[in-house]
Parts: sequence; C-alpha cells; structure tokens
Amino acid sequence: MTKENINITTAKPTKPVKKRIREYRVASDILKKERLEYIIFLLTQGLQAPAIKKEIAKQIAKAKLEERKFIDFDLTERQIENYIHEGRELISKTCRDPEYYVGRSVRRYDDLYGKLYKLTDFKGAASVNEKLENLLGLSKKELRVTGELDIRTEITVELPKRETTKD
Repeated sequence: MTKENINITTAKPTKPVKKRIREYRVASDILKKERLEYIIFLLTQGLQAPAIKKEIAKQIAKAKLEERKFIDFDLTERQIENYIHEGRELISKTCRDPEYYVGRSVRRYDDLYGKLYKLTDFKGAASVNEKLENLLGLSKKELRVTGELDIRTEITVELPKRETTKD
C-alpha cells in the first residue's frame, strides 16, 4: 500500500509536484545600470514604451549584423517594461517636484546646457539655464506667504477726562 497525499478540500489524491530545473542568467549590477541608462536616454528623447521596444529590437538586429554586442538586451517584453517603469521613476526623482514630465524636462535642459557649455556657447547655455529656472519657478519675483496669520496686539486707549459739574 502506497501512501498518497490527499487534498483536504476535495478528498482526492494529489499528483506529485515536479520541480522545475532551469538555469537563469543573473545580470550584474553594471549591466542593469547600462540598460537603465539607455532606457532613460530614450525616455528623455521623448520616446514612449512601444517606440522604446522597437528601438531596442532595431539596435539588437543591427548589432547582430555587425557581429557586436548591444548592451545585452536579451530580455522579455515584460522585463523591458520594468526597466521603462524604473527609468520613469528615476527621472521623476531628479527634481524636487516628483512629476514625470517636470523631471524629464529638467534632465533635457541639463543635457542641453552641458552640450552648449562644451561648445563654449555661453549665451545659449545662459538661456537654457534661465529656462530651467523658469520651469522650476526659481525666478519668480513675487513672494507668496501661505499659512495661518496670528496677530495679537494690545491696544490701550486713553480717554480724556470729563469735567464733572454739579447741577
């Protein structure tokens, strides 16, 4: 008589579970950073997720023709989507305002500023810096104070003395 495992809810014998044996390649931290930087670069260029997937497929095909390696993007679509999501989160954290588009704009202005500065186009770099300040609201000339205002004062009023007359 063999001893079988029985499912408590159905009272039927269960089948033995076969363990899957697979070898997974684990990407190094350096490789993950390279992939993420490339995704962030594509995001800052304005590409959306479907266009990024096409661009990666195109670069992989081009690399195979030239017999070279392209950042080892041997990934599933879901893994690429995870990298895109992580890239969007990192872009949104580059600025104090956590919105994605503000962070992306800041990153673009930083890249453009660096390129203009290297070309010694200081006038253009100053213009980009001014636009960045406007975007972040650093160049506003008005001051807004928000919050509760609690003013407590003591007012002393002295009234002139009346002359009292007896009638």
